[in-house]
Amino acid sequence: MLRIFFLVFGQLTIGGLALMSLVPAPEIGKGFFRTCASIYLLILLFVLAGLEWARPWELLGFVLFTLGFLTYMASLWVDRLPDSLKLLKITLGVGCCGVIASALSYSPVASSMWEMTVRALNFLFSMLSLGAAMSGMLLGHWYLVTPELSLTPIKRLTGVLLGALVAQGILLALSVSPQFGVVPAAFVPRVQHLIAAYPYFLLGRIAVGLVGTFGLATLTTWLLREGSTQAATGFLYTAVLTVTVGELIARFLFHLTGVPV
Repeated sequence: MLRIFFLVFGQLTIGGLALMSLVPAPEIGKGFFRTCASIYLLILLFVLAGLEWARPWELLGFVLFTLGFLTYMASLWVDRLPDSLKLLKITLGVGCCGVIASALSYSPVASSMWEMTVRALNFLFSMLSLGAAMSGMLLGHWYLVTPELSLTPIKRLTGVLLGALVAQGILLALSVSPQFGVVPAAFVPRVQHLIAAYPYFLLGRIAVGLVGTFGLATLTTWLLREGSTQAATGFLYTAVLTVTVGELIARFLFHLTGVPV
């Protein structure tokens, strides 16, 4: 169970940091970045125990990411350190490599290129959907105290969330539908086991994590067009809950069947 929490909240941390880069620092000030980075650091520290020595490349990636994250955090308070935006980009590059290494650490020797690619994309899209929902919600709270801010950044984050959910839905459909002809024959028994043994969990992952979150993000987009940031923030808060529940179910199914959903 700890491993599942590490995968989900580790990806949330990296995705949330990555999408903070869409928010213009001069307009919003360092206070927003300090608050978000502090929250993400607390989340990361709580789940780092899920790292496993048996996955050395993942371990190396997340250790380097954590060190980079701490350096970036320090740069938000200490002006003598290098530019915080440059440090953030370096940290995110390392973090994305860590997520890919995490995905590939589940690949047995006989894994096909198709399986490794789908797993890596699944992890990366999960990172984006989790991060977009969380950073969007945090940014929405910032509008409550500084309503004069431009709505462009939060619209961008909501757009990333919608795009990531669509990509996840397409990837899931391809992964669990052998009739499309793209699933390798060796992978089909796992898919059949998933559908036969855990249909309700799979349905919950789709209904809550993908469809439910997509509906909330769509409503958020409409509310932002109307200029209602307070209501939009409320929907983004709910989206954080639904996307997180969906990802927890997805990682639970992945650990049981090896199928990235």
